[in-house]
Amino acid sequence: MSVSIVIPNWNGVYLMKKHLRDVIASAPDAEVIIADDMSTDGSVEYLRKNFPSVTVVARTKREGFAANVDAGVGRCRRTSEH
Repeated sequence: MSVSIVIPNWNGVYLMKKHLRDVIASAPDAEVIIADDMSTDGSVEYLRKNFPSVTVVARTKREGFAANVDAGVGRCRRTSEH
């Protein structure tokens, strides 16, 4: 089974610092995608510097939660066999 984990983010760098290593460790074979909704707290820079294996979708237009999640799902590489 292939798994992609999409995490929406908006100014949550403090949460990424606290929890992202645990997320990655709990699903080491999963593809992790962070969809960032124009954070102003340095989230994108932090993620790119500290988690090069994570796909960061840095959005340029703030459209809210659903659009941000959709952008992350749209970047998933893995497809279902069902």
